[in-house]
Amino acid sequence: MEGLIFFKEPDVVLAEEIRGLRYTSKEKYCALILLILFNNDLRIDDIPRNKAVQEKYEQALNLCGMDTKTAAYLIGDELESLKGFLVKKIKDTYQFYHDFVMEVTTLIVGTDYPKTVIKYADIGFLRTRVRYDTGNKTPDKFTIYLSDRHIDALGERLFSDIFGERLLDVVLNPCLQYESVKMVFEKKLKNNSEKLQMLLKKIELQTDKQKLHQTTTNLHLSKLTFVHLENEVSCLFVLIVFGHTELSLHCLKALKETQVNLTGISLFPAVCCNGSVELFNWFLKNNNECLTEKWEGLSPIHVVTVFHNSEILKQLIEKTTINVNLMIDKTNEPNPSLFSTEKDKEINTDHTKGNSSKTQNNKRKFLKSTKEDISLCLKDQTSSIHIACFDGCNSIVQILLSNGANVNLCDKKGRSPLYRACQNGHDSIVQLLLSNGADINLCEEKGASPLYIASQNGHKSTVQLLLSNGADINLCEEKGASPLDIASQNGHESTVQLLLSNGADINLYEEGASPLYIACENGHDSTVQLLLSNGADINLCMEDTTSPLTAACFDGHENTVQLLLSNGANINLCNTNGAGPLYIACQNGHDSTVQLLLSSGADINLCKTNGAGPLYIACFDGHDSTVQLLLSNGADINLCEEEGASPLYIACFDGHDSTVQLLLSNGADINLCKKNGAGPLYIACQNGHDSTVQLLLSNGADISLCMENGAGPLYIACQNGHHSTVQLLLSNGANINLCLNDKVSPLYIAFKKRHIETVNVLLNNGVDTSLACGWKVNPSLVDCFDKRDSTVDFLLQKENISNNMYDQDSYFSLFVSCQVERVTRLIAKR
Repeated sequence: MEGLIFFKEPDVVLAEEIRGLRYTSKEKYCALILLILFNNDLRIDDIPRNKAVQEKYEQALNLCGMDTKTAAYLIGDELESLKGFLVKKIKDTYQFYHDFVMEVTTLIVGTDYPKTVIKYADIGFLRTRVRYDTGNKTPDKFTIYLSDRHIDALGERLFSDIFGERLLDVVLNPCLQYESVKMVFEKKLKNNSEKLQMLLKKIELQTDKQKLHQTTTNLHLSKLTFVHLENEVSCLFVLIVFGHTELSLHCLKALKETQVNLTGISLFPAVCCNGSVELFNWFLKNNNECLTEKWEGLSPIHVVTVFHNSEILKQLIEKTTINVNLMIDKTNEPNPSLFSTEKDKEINTDHTKGNSSKTQNNKRKFLKSTKEDISLCLKDQTSSIHIACFDGCNSIVQILLSNGANVNLCDKKGRSPLYRACQNGHDSIVQLLLSNGADINLCEEKGASPLYIASQNGHKSTVQLLLSNGADINLCEEKGASPLDIASQNGHESTVQLLLSNGADINLYEEGASPLYIACENGHDSTVQLLLSNGADINLCMEDTTSPLTAACFDGHENTVQLLLSNGANINLCNTNGAGPLYIACQNGHDSTVQLLLSSGADINLCKTNGAGPLYIACFDGHDSTVQLLLSNGADINLCEEEGASPLYIACFDGHDSTVQLLLSNGADINLCKKNGAGPLYIACQNGHDSTVQLLLSNGADISLCMENGAGPLYIACQNGHHSTVQLLLSNGANINLCLNDKVSPLYIAFKKRHIETVNVLLNNGVDTSLACGWKVNPSLVDCFDKRDSTVDFLLQKENISNNMYDQDSYFSLFVSCQVERVTRLIAKR
């Protein structure tokens, strides 16, 4: 029964459990209180080191009726005992086991000890968990509600913390909006004149952006971005930005009474963000020198536009000499970490690489786009009309146009106001701009027109509006992509139909590809069908003669492939390298597409110009199921590319063991070599694929099969230092002393490359250490080291070879410098 209650009301059961600790184990209860007071981030070792921390610690002990001299390690022991149930430990930090546990504990502690929580809890905790009980809202069961008798304490705590690094947590606290709390603020300011001056002191904010993002509205997020544009900010600036208009006015009036000069304090940009006409008029009357102040490159006209404060914009234009065409003067890129927003929807002209742009949600919220506006105007040095058009604020656009804004003014990247409005499908603004003389075909720096960007984003009504007003339907961007191209790339079928109905050239392409090619590349079947139904050339290729069918096969768009084949696409049409649809499908392992092509008559052995066929490329990439499919359909298992590399050879090259086994099981020639004599075993040894080597040897590969220069599997393994491969070959009977045609031995090449482990393997397997193979030493080279020795008949001392490989004074090093490079230690015969 108790278990059923837990599942129905887990918070009630857990609350009873925690409350019970007050009586059964006050030490454990104290430990949980400390987790609350330390904002779920408690390190026991920090307690004795800091006075403020020690004060919190002693307060928790007092609440639980414990001796204030209780050692911190004892609380640590209690936290240890709670691990796995109520508490977890990450390195040396204790935290609540789960957010649910923290919420229940928070409610208990906050309800039982509200004054303690107000005084000692983290200021961010107060912002998220503590509210004033007005009785007007349905209570949240995990929120601590304060009565009137606690408001003074809350107001004093907020007042105390607003002058510190965490002032954002104060300003964003909803309780600061209540009259009773504001009254406490005003009273504290009146009684603390020195604090009044601190309202203007600029500080660097300390912000947990992730937590703020989780607990604030979109409006606060956009304003948070604005506040962080500069490194330091004043308390009063932040108060104004986040809409504490009444409290801000009180502070301004108090400052005026003390005759503080506000010029150069940068408060007016905050007013422009706030949008309060009352605040604006106060500055106009009392401090009009501030009306031109900028905030990180943003002039007042830009700020009011970003935040859609049309009334302030009117006042600015009417009562100041502001230039409505003023561009952002910031030249540096803004810090990207400031902008937690979707990226600006730039044009997509890369229509030949299969990177289709995804359809964006056209109904973007104003508050989300506000953050985007701040980013784009700083980066691209735009004007107010660009910002307003991008965001769809009709009233702002109308005010700007009515006051002389240049309708064709372009930003740093050549984008006009019309382009920006079309980018986001703001039809009413598009019409407004066109009615005011906007150039309908004015392109940005990469040649994209307003029609192009509207087509890219699938704004059908905007496209219709532009066409009705004479937009050039076939105007291409710099790479030759037309509006129809980009609409086809993104699968905007209704936009494609609209463009076709208005006479768009269905086969238009220059450097890029045709609309049909792009639609096939991205697998937009309905768009493909629409284009075919309207007469698109089904075999119209790119400049490298890659066909729409090949493009569809690249990404395995099986339905698109079927659609093309059903409409007569050439199944064996190859590009300039000879790669056809089947080859491309095999390269990428798209089995269902391969089967479809084979069933439709694709040439299974059709090779590229270098002789590589579909089976070869499937083996190269280790696509076993594709290999089996090809073999089952009669692919030539020993069909080699132009240098003689077979499918088995290329599978061994990358060590695709399962592919190798599959080929061998189907009769592949295990000793089929390239023109230079390198066979499958050789290439596997060259790359140190031991499992592949073993597989080949187990299936009868010739272990002594050499290249035309005499290099065999053992030699190449020694050259590359694959000592495990060397041992495997020797264990299977490889000739340890088999030399190249020029008498260079495996031991020599291992010495030359300084592969000490390989040398040891050879020595341990009885390699001949004499200077065989016809190499002799010039006696004059030795005389300088030992005048008594004039012989040239040297033998290696086997036990010294490895130890002296890198000895710069050894005879070995002398011979290396003389291009003998065969030994590590030469000992003269006495």
